[in-house]
Amino acid sequence: MTEASLSSLILLILLFIFSLILTYQTIFKKRKTWFFSLAVYLSFLLTLSEIIRSVVTGTDLSLVLITIALIIWSLIYILLFLFFQQLVSNTINPILTLFIFFFYFIEVEFGILQFYEYNGIIKEVFIFLWDLGYDSLGFVIFIYGAVVHLHILKKTNDIEAGIITSALIVIGLGFVWGFTEDLLIFLKDIEIIKDSQFLTISKKSMLSGDMIKALGILVFLGVYVFRPNYIFKHPFKIDSLIIYNRIGLPIYGAKYTKSNEEEEKEITEKQFYHFELIGGAINALSEFIITTAGSKKKLNEINTEDKIIKIISNDLCSVVVMSDKISFFLIQSMKRVANSISKKYPKELEEKHLEDDIFPEIKEMIKDSFPYLPEPVFEYS
Repeated sequence: MTEASLSSLILLILLFIFSLILTYQTIFKKRKTWFFSLAVYLSFLLTLSEIIRSVVTGTDLSLVLITIALIIWSLIYILLFLFFQQLVSNTINPILTLFIFFFYFIEVEFGILQFYEYNGIIKEVFIFLWDLGYDSLGFVIFIYGAVVHLHILKKTNDIEAGIITSALIVIGLGFVWGFTEDLLIFLKDIEIIKDSQFLTISKKSMLSGDMIKALGILVFLGVYVFRPNYIFKHPFKIDSLIIYNRIGLPIYGAKYTKSNEEEEKEITEKQFYHFELIGGAINALSEFIITTAGSKKKLNEINTEDKIIKIISNDLCSVVVMSDKISFFLIQSMKRVANSISKKYPKELEEKHLEDDIFPEIKEMIKDSFPYLPEPVFEYS
């Protein structure tokens, strides 16, 4: 078995395991990450088809199949790009996304043009531009992913973020290596250069852009296989989490940020008072906006200069989180805990006077929905 075949087999096994993990998270844990899941499922199917083809036929892929495969791989990279954005934001950056699709258009356009009946240098130019679009797309996406995880590393100091950052940089360098090979082959084909020391070394060492990318992908997937909950971690500091029923009565509250020792007692006493009032205050402000401005939507966010208060509500309860920034997966976690509590305690949430210990499993529900929350400095329940 060649090194390429072995790396493909290891990648296939990791993709299969990770596909099962994501399916379990989606169905049983209700944790949905559609872009990442679809990217993993497509990667598994594409890798499997390439291994089966190589074993059954024993021949190299034709140019048509290579083109189709690379277009599908590029779609997988775009799905990962959207996932990277979800890690640190609740919105998609339109300018950056347009930039990514520009490279994808170049790849597809010149991938198709190379099959027209052009001869000589024109055909070689089309093949080169096709390679340029593919490698540029992959490089930009994975380096963007590395920048995102470097930002997460600075915020959290998580070793997982450091490993993923390094793996994504390696994948990006794999695209640079691959493009360098393609460029030198192109220059050789049009007889601008006769030979290249780089190509000779690459061939003798069996080191290629694909091998470098495969190494980075194996490490990237390995982190998530062993730490699947890390996908759903909110990389920004969460100051407080509060849950109240629809008439504003507090169910649970927790403060996660620490103050200095001189202020700790005073802030703890104030926090108890704030937890009692916050639900009614948000409901009152929301009702004020609805009645005076004619809004048909409940209040769902309050911004200050340095903090964001996010509010997720259903028919029975609301979840409030104060954080430095809001991400897609933070909102998913908030929705999940709100739905879990509403499903478990529908009658209790309708009460106008809440008794102590009426929600005994609420802490476990929060822990399940926010697997990386630290221990609270102060709790109200």
